[in-house]
Amino acid sequence: MTLTRENACRQITDDLLTIAPALGKSVNNLLMNTIIAPVRGQLSPSDFALMKTLYDAREAHISEVAGWLLIPRPQMTRIVAKLMRLGYLAREDDAADRRWAKIKLTEKGRQLYEEWARKAGGSTGYLLNELSDAELQELAESLAKFRENIVRIVVAHSQKISKLI
Repeated sequence: MTLTRENACRQITDDLLTIAPALGKSVNNLLMNTIIAPVRGQLSPSDFALMKTLYDAREAHISEVAGWLLIPRPQMTRIVAKLMRLGYLAREDDAADRRWAKIKLTEKGRQLYEEWARKAGGSTGYLLNELSDAELQELAESLAKFRENIVRIVVAHSQKISKLI
C-alpha cells in the first residue's frame, strides 16, 4: 500500500511521537546500565555520544563535535568541561589557529569508552537474539538510513525548526 505524502507525514509524526520516547528510554537504560560501577551516575548518554565521536574522529574542534551531535554549543562546553575534570578528555590549542582548541580522548577516556562499548554491545546483542539474521541485517540498515535522514533533516532545517517552536 502506497501512502499519499500527507498520510506518510502524518504516520511519521505519529510514529515519532510514540516510538521515540519509549525506544529512547529503553535504549538509554540498556546502554547506561552497562556503564562500569565507578562512573555510573556521573556520565550521561550525551557524554558517551561525545566520547564515541572522539573515539572515531581521534580529535576535533568543540564546535565541530557540537554540530555533528546536534548539541547546542553551551551544552557541549559543559560536557567537555565535565569530561576534562574527570580526566577523560584533553584540550589542546590548534597549531594552525590558536583561537581554536581541539579536544580528544585521554588514554583513560579511550579505555573507559572501549570497556563500555564492549559491554553495551554484548547487552544489545543479547536483546537482539530474538531476531533472525535477516531481520537483524534489515534493522541495522533501517536504523542507519533513519539516522542519516534525521541528521540531514535537522541540519537542513535547524533554523526553521527553532522558529516554529
